[in-house]
Amino acid sequence: MSDRPDPSTADLVAVVVARLIGPDSLPLQIRGGQFVDEREVAELLDAMRALVGRFTDESAVPKELALATVGTATRFENAQYPQEQQDRLEDLGAEVERLAEEMFGT
Repeated sequence: MSDRPDPSTADLVAVVVARLIGPDSLPLQIRGGQFVDEREVAELLDAMRALVGRFTDESAVPKELALATVGTATRFENAQYPQEQQDRLEDLGAEVERLAEEMFGT
């Protein structure tokens, strides 16, 4: 067991926003043809998984989180990558979109 406390909802939202629409976001890295850091991918997915269920019964969600998670699947596309990497990015985009839907209970 970890001695670290569970991250707050605000901390988790900050991770998702940073990784999806921040100045060094994963989609911007992909669009620029840069190497995608798997630690950042894991951090994003872990934060999104931790947020699942936190907004299901809420009538409102943080605006920045909603903005960050709209249309995510297409943000992970770049035909300049080799096919194997393109497939991985498409899978990542689909997973992010699925988690966003779960997060908001849709």
